[in-house]
Amino acid sequence: MKRVFLSFIMSLVLPFIVFSFVWAKEEQTEKAKIVEAYGKLPLYFIENKGQIDERVKYYEKGANHSIYFTSEGIYITLFKREKNQNDEEHIKVDFVVLKPIGANGNSEIVPEQSLSGKVNY
Repeated sequence: MKRVFLSFIMSLVLPFIVFSFVWAKEEQTEKAKIVEAYGKLPLYFIENKGQIDERVKYYEKGANHSIYFTSEGIYITLFKREKNQNDEEHIKVDFVVLKPIGANGNSEIVPEQSLSGKVNY
C-alpha cells in the first residue's frame, strides 16, 4: 500500500518538478532576450522643463548611465555594479565631462527633430 501511494505521489510531483525546471530555463532565456533587446533601444533625449537642475537643457538616462547637456558641455555619469572581496555588491560611479575647447560657456543646444514619444512626470 505504501508503495502504491508513493508511486501515486511521485506521478503527481515528478511532472511538476520537470515543468518547473523547464519553465525556469525558459524564463532565463526570455530574460536574456529582454536584456539584449533593451541594450539596442535608441537613446531618447528629454528636454528639461524644470524636472532637474536648470543648467541642464536636455538629458538622457539609460540602465547604466546618464547624460546631461548644458551650455558649458556634456556631463556623463556611468554606473557599474561590482562585488568586493566579501561578495558585497556596490555601485561604482565614473564621471566624464566633455567641454568644447575655446567655448565661452554660451553654446546653444538645438534638437534636430522631436520624437513621437512622450515622457510624463
